[in-house]
Amino acid sequence: MSATVSPDGYDVIGDVHGNAPRLDALLRKLGYDDATGVFRHPRGRRVVFVGDLIDRKAEQVRTVTIARSMVEAGTALMVLGNHEVNAIAFATPTSDEREFLRPHSEKHEEQHRAFLDEFGFGTAAHREVLDWFRKQPLWRELDGALRVVHACWDPAAIAGLGSPVLDKGTFVEAHPLDKNSPAYWWVEHLCKGPEIKLPDDQSFLDKSDHRRHHARTRWWLPEARTHAQLCELPEADANRLATEWWWHEAPVRDPRNPRPLVPAYTDPIPVIFGHYWRHPDSTPESLVHGRPVCVDLSAGKCGPLVAYRWSGESIADPANLVGAGGRWDGVTADRA
Repeated sequence: MSATVSPDGYDVIGDVHGNAPRLDALLRKLGYDDATGVFRHPRGRRVVFVGDLIDRKAEQVRTVTIARSMVEAGTALMVLGNHEVNAIAFATPTSDEREFLRPHSEKHEEQHRAFLDEFGFGTAAHREVLDWFRKQPLWRELDGALRVVHACWDPAAIAGLGSPVLDKGTFVEAHPLDKNSPAYWWVEHLCKGPEIKLPDDQSFLDKSDHRRHHARTRWWLPEARTHAQLCELPEADANRLATEWWWHEAPVRDPRNPRPLVPAYTDPIPVIFGHYWRHPDSTPESLVHGRPVCVDLSAGKCGPLVAYRWSGESIADPANLVGAGGRWDGVTADRA
């Protein structure tokens, strides 16, 4: 989805996950004011939310209200994260109406607990906010000069889907029980990032203590070739697997996936994404990889909330990262 470049640029905000106090603080630090009831920037800058407004932290309604009011007033844009996509699927019946596209398992209900506790499953407020989510795109390209996606800029997925806003038929196609639909993998890559199966039945515990046999890949690193370079794993697991013979061998195609791994990003256009749960103490330099920039510093787990201030540059600059919380509270925001 394209849009005209904002007069003074964009402030791309990472995964909020219901952390409304950090969102409020970050917007004010960036120079936005809500005197009119909606946060606006005096020079016309606009926010772009990378998705995952919901789940995890306590202030779900307030977070969505802030973001939605800005989008509807034209002071912000948004792309969907996997948590919004999951929330829609959790409330969308299968074609035979015997269950939902996202099964109501104990694990899934726990993942959505904060959101459901505030909105109430099946209430008017719940249906209405999901209708709003359905109107939001999965990716945005702003005047050919800046790209924003929740997890991974996958050209094949973008070409395959065609439209960044999913119609109901495509949404249902993207949630098959057997995971054989191309649409499933397209949405999976855009919202969750490509993954690779760990060999020898290896596994690890993710940040929510769920056991995983597939690791996300660092698609933004063109030099990454081996499991050690590509796989996103907790440090302890990476150290444990470092002695395995395959750890420093080139990874193979994920057998679940009919498509190969996403090629490393080498396009001459900055791309800003979230989803990847960088450590809360990450330095600005570790978040910027030339043109790709990650703005997820685990605000959903009490980490800081971070934004990248883009003003037309073709190479990202770590100095343009601004955050609220932790070490970022002592760093002023230039161009506020």
